[in-house]
Amino acid sequence: MKHYYLVAKTVGHLTGVFCTALEIETENKPGLLQKLKFASFLKRQQRVDDFVLEHDRLNVADEKAFLADPVNMLRIFRTSHAHGLTIHPAALRLIRQNLRLVDARVRADAEANRIFMEILTGTDSERVLRSMNEAGVFGRFVPDFGRVVAQTQHDMYHVYTVDEHTIFAIGILARIESGALKAEHPLASDVVHQVQSRRALYLSVLLHDIAKGRGGDHSVLGAEIALKLGPRLGLTEEETETVSWLVRYHLPMSSTAFKRDIHDPQ
Repeated sequence: MKHYYLVAKTVGHLTGVFCTALEIETENKPGLLQKLKFASFLKRQQRVDDFVLEHDRLNVADEKAFLADPVNMLRIFRTSHAHGLTIHPAALRLIRQNLRLVDARVRADAEANRIFMEILTGTDSERVLRSMNEAGVFGRFVPDFGRVVAQTQHDMYHVYTVDEHTIFAIGILARIESGALKAEHPLASDVVHQVQSRRALYLSVLLHDIAKGRGGDHSVLGAEIALKLGPRLGLTEEETETVSWLVRYHLPMSSTAFKRDIHDPQ
């Protein structure tokens, strides 16, 4: 099943890129005048941060942008996130071709880790993280996450693969924080603004199932991963310990929520 989901994810991603490329090509087909206008447009490309805007989509100005600085593979998603822009299929193709450049050096880069945390804790993070996952950047930057991509789960509480379940959960947290789910979760919508560290909260959701499929208790293994990943992502020692504790004990929380009557004093 994991192989099936990996192939399906790749086909879905390529289909999206291909359809977008066709749409852009169709937009550029009509007449000489339109071609001249397009040529003029290319000369005065609008810049957005370190990137350019083509057909309302974010692209790189130079095909060697990712080769020159692999951190650009995170920057382009951060800019997409900040400005609500989709990424040009040409840029996505270049990202896929250069994924090998997201290596240990990039993972240790302070700016790269700061950008990732900005994305994780920002608004609409679900959409951007899913795009990063489809492009393969997410799993390369956080290898432990890459191990659970397309990992199937077999219980009534998990109807998605681990990676999709995790991204979906982050989206729910973001909607609770924004107040979009206040009618459904009034208590959570109030207390979420009282937490001491949003970074710890979001990272704990990201890591709660990170060790699924490795054998043994995934909450124990996940807590160990949190202790290593927290400092890398810029969290303090206290925040890292909090994330590790939340990952370690998330199973008793879900067990209480699903199997106990919390209104029964006994």
